[in-house]
Parts: sequence; structure tokens; C-alpha cells
Amino acid sequence: TISWSELEDHLDDPKLITFFKDVDIDISEARGLFELLDRDGSGTIDADEFLSGCLRLRGAAKAIDLQLVMCELAEQRRSFQKLLSALEDSASDAE
Repeated sequence: TISWSELEDHLDDPKLITFFKDVDIDISEARGLFELLDRDGSGTIDADEFLSGCLRLRGAAKAIDLQLVMCELAEQRRSFQKLLSALEDSASDAE
């Protein structure tokens, strides 16, 4: 597995730069890509997740942007559901 700080330490590595170019992902998108691939929020991803995620997102940065927006939307949905549940519980207690 690799953490963001470990990956960040290698962003100037010519091999990693070449890899990002080969899969049509801009190196400046590395942080967003890492967060996108770290679906469980553990702060780490394994090599297979990293490679398969990069290959799935090949192409224009628009694909990465869309995936990031989808992840952010899912997080907002979870937050909204928690808030709604808390409000419903408060309303039930008030009755």
C-alpha cells in the first residue's frame, strides 16, 4: 500500500511522471486522483487500485473531474442523510 505522503514524495520521479503521461493523466491531478482511488478513506491505496484506477480514468482531465464530482456528491449525500436522520430523531423526541 501507499499513502498520499509517500506518493507525493515521488511526484518528481521521472518514471512516475512518464506513467502519468502514458495514461493521459496530468501529474497536477495526483492528489485528486489519490483521493478518488481511496474509496474507503483509509488514507492508503494498494498498487492494484492505483494502476486500475489510473487506467480507468485514461483520457482527458474531464474524466477525472467527473469522477471527483461524483465522489464529492456521494459524500454530500451521506452528510445530508445523517443530518436528516438527526432532525427526524429530534422531531420525534419533541412530540
